[in-house]
Amino acid sequence: MLLSLAAPVAILVLSGLVLGPKLTFTALVANSGLICTFLLLIHLWCTQKLPHKQKGAFGFFHPFANGGGGGERVLWCAVAAVQAVAPEAQVIIFSGDGLSAQQLLESAASNFNITVTDRFQVVQLHNRHLLLPERYPRFTLLGQALGSFRLGHEALKNAVPEIFVDTTGWAFTYPLARLAGCKVVAYTHYPMVSANMLQRVMLRTFTYNNQLAVAKSGIRSLIKVVYYYVVAAIYGAAGGFANVSIVNSTWTADHIRQLWWKWKAPTVVFPPCNTLTLQQLPLDRKLKRLYLVSVAQFRPEKNHRLQLEAFARVRQAALQDQDSAGNHAMVSVWVQKVQCLLLN
Repeated sequence: MLLSLAAPVAILVLSGLVLGPKLTFTALVANSGLICTFLLLIHLWCTQKLPHKQKGAFGFFHPFANGGGGGERVLWCAVAAVQAVAPEAQVIIFSGDGLSAQQLLESAASNFNITVTDRFQVVQLHNRHLLLPERYPRFTLLGQALGSFRLGHEALKNAVPEIFVDTTGWAFTYPLARLAGCKVVAYTHYPMVSANMLQRVMLRTFTYNNQLAVAKSGIRSLIKVVYYYVVAAIYGAAGGFANVSIVNSTWTADHIRQLWWKWKAPTVVFPPCNTLTLQQLPLDRKLKRLYLVSVAQFRPEKNHRLQLEAFARVRQAALQDQDSAGNHAMVSVWVQKVQCLLLN
């Protein structure tokens, strides 16, 4: 929570220095009242304009439900679990893929070997493009945040479940779902803003989410740091609307604790990984060559270039140290070089 509170605290301190303690306190009380009134008006608007809440219904917000990544595996495992534990419960999938329930369950079976029944309703989302980062060349995080809020409104305009389950991490849908009367369950794979992102900008490191023009400029870097802290504050407030917070790793849990305005720590539930097929492979196979396999989606944050550079360094070092002892010596050299690289 501390990271996301940095911007509000800085504003209060600055106001105290400029306006004085009394005026700052008066402004704080007035703004708190305005925020409470605003939230109350939104709640009343939601109850009147949105459909009636469907008792016992689970709504899974996953605009890219037909994807083949780890997030989609979590989605379909969760759907299968609900169908197994509460077969009478209505399940709604908020998806922007344009596919029917039958097509989605066939895709889940094909991609993940997960069996779900067709007893779920698909609500089509027509504005999924609002989540795409390429739509926002500047202020990408803020653009995607507003886009997810609008997409969440589109979802709830079609159906209001009793339990709103987000398996994608779009926290800006939580306030609207909570004010519409839903209980919000959040499964977060990766925080929208992290201390690592702030550190890269402060150190002026050129990377996929910090352009060279920004990294070279001290003023632009300062503006971007302030922008990140403001987004972190809004993100933390939005995450605080979740009734139940679940994360996929201890790393994500640490960042969510720093960001979301919640006292209770998130629960770590590691992503499901089906290894039954791999367990059938024999372990005593003699390989003529040593293979290193990297499994990841092709996305900038995966940094495949770094993997290739590390592989090249290890390979070059191993070839230099190779002796006449044969393949076993080569394997041991590779292992030593990999361990050295990881430790350094």
